[in-house]
Amino acid sequence: MSRLSLVSAIVVLGCGSDLGAEPTEEPFFPESFESSYTLVRDCRSTIDHGFGNHVRVHASAEAAQPYLDQSWPLPAGSVLVKTIYDDTPDCAGSILGYTAMRKEAAGSPPGADDWRWQETDSARQVLDITPTACVSCHASCTNGRDYTCTDP
Repeated sequence: MSRLSLVSAIVVLGCGSDLGAEPTEEPFFPESFESSYTLVRDCRSTIDHGFGNHVRVHASAEAAQPYLDQSWPLPAGSVLVKTIYDDTPDCAGSILGYTAMRKEAAGSPPGADDWRWQETDSARQVLDITPTACVSCHASCTNGRDYTCTDP
């Protein structure tokens, strides 16, 4: 396996997918999210969701302004989508996959402050649903930020 293939596999499994999971649901975010959602975090490097990658974050209409204002908690129905790119600094390279979080109605799912996560490949095929590693990592960085970890 080439180094690039190995890095891509690690990145797509970002939050620590449970191998063998067979998600059957649709992505939380529409195919046109880049034009219908608001860019709330420009292209930046990250060590999360793999290593040596760059990401952008888009927010749905109900999430965008509260996210930018850092007004927590975000309302139910909020969706944040992190696009994970290869190591191209300007996010002009290949998309390796997406990680999305959606704020559910109060009281679900237990232990994740009403958030659910999805990991998808670059074609938006859902690979995993609310991986344990996503919940534990986001819980550790919440610090009043409603399980969000990235600054606008």
